[in-house]
Amino acid sequence: MSEIISISVKDHFLNRLKEAVDFTQSPWVSYEALDDVIDVSGKLTPKLILISVVDIEAKEEVAGQVQTLRQFFADAFILVLAAKRMSISDALFVKKSGGNFVILAPAYLTTIRLEYILNQVVKTSFIPVGADDFKEGTVLDFAVYTRLKLNNKIVPVIHPGTLINQPRLDKLKLAEDLQVRRSQVELFSKYINDQQDSSATGVSRRCRVQLQTLANIHVNLVLTLTDQAESGSFGKGKDLIQKFSELCDNLLKNLIQVLDPWEIIDRSIFGSMGVTDRSMVIACLAALTSFRTHVGDPKDILMAGLFCDIGLLDLSPASLNYINTLEGRKRLILDDLQIYQSHPVISLNALLERKLQLSEKVKEIILCTHEKADRTGFPNQVLPEKIPIESFLLMFHEWVDIECRPQPGKERPSFLDVRRKIYAQERENPQHFSILFLEKIKSSF
Repeated sequence: MSEIISISVKDHFLNRLKEAVDFTQSPWVSYEALDDVIDVSGKLTPKLILISVVDIEAKEEVAGQVQTLRQFFADAFILVLAAKRMSISDALFVKKSGGNFVILAPAYLTTIRLEYILNQVVKTSFIPVGADDFKEGTVLDFAVYTRLKLNNKIVPVIHPGTLINQPRLDKLKLAEDLQVRRSQVELFSKYINDQQDSSATGVSRRCRVQLQTLANIHVNLVLTLTDQAESGSFGKGKDLIQKFSELCDNLLKNLIQVLDPWEIIDRSIFGSMGVTDRSMVIACLAALTSFRTHVGDPKDILMAGLFCDIGLLDLSPASLNYINTLEGRKRLILDDLQIYQSHPVISLNALLERKLQLSEKVKEIILCTHEKADRTGFPNQVLPEKIPIESFLLMFHEWVDIECRPQPGKERPSFLDVRRKIYAQERENPQHFSILFLEKIKSSF
């Protein structure tokens, strides 16, 4: 069953899609025209539809095609590939007609935004849940699904409005690979929080759903910040940031009670590209250290960590072979290396262009997330005493996260072991982090 449908995508645009699909390993099918898709729409259940309108001049015609698609595919993510000349107002008009995201041809061809969208929309459209998450006597406001082994199809096992009784609990326990739609993660989170389970398992479960909710907000923020239709304003983003801010305090209070927060954080984040999708992991780990040691402001860390790597989505597809390791980043081609070393500035500029209200402290943290005490960092080689301690915390935990990522043919190392190793190396030969910073976080080891 094809998860991705492309319509009217031709020549080098189609080759670019093939490249992205090879990376995400998603089944897909291509159609020449919209009518071809409508003719077989009853047999299709795509998660994402990519429609090319690069050769269409009139916004009304584009909007009409998008509206037609939305009528036949109510749940699909409609990605509109448009010509460079499409204005912000026309893109917004198309989006209001039923599109989810408008991407201009240059960004589609030369950046990894396409891979990010496919990774988030197609590969992680469902989140795993367990039978133990559900309690007898409760009513669900969302559906629970299972993946069939025979054809890999995802089908509902519990529908919204269902009362969970013992027979249904037994049914859930027998089912394998239980999942909930990621779009309904907030309903699932409310369900878990309403249980008010104060046991260690209950706290861990609450942390997991709170992290999943925050991760979902983060993805929506990134998509909003990189969508051509949203370039003129950031009203939707401001609402998301407010919601994110409200969830942060409660999350940290719960995480502090968990024996192994790394495992919960790592498993609650969506995506596997190793770029912007890992921002939430890094930010949560850094904020947790700040919370435990009283070093820096954990809320500023979470806010800066949310945005500091958005600029990495401007990297070329060739970077995906290198960006996941520290050594690989040194081997980036020149154009990608320049983007990588400028991405804190690119990220901040994306926020300023949308007139997003951030404190001066958060802006400073974002700009300094890759500055080093020996002044070999980037982008500005700042004096060590001018680098915010929150920036050091984010960089330190990014290094830990990178070292802990799965690598082909290698056993995944322990998070605690990697964290201790990097700290010990820096204590022995302080270069990248200030001695004051290392002393201040000593109590967390």
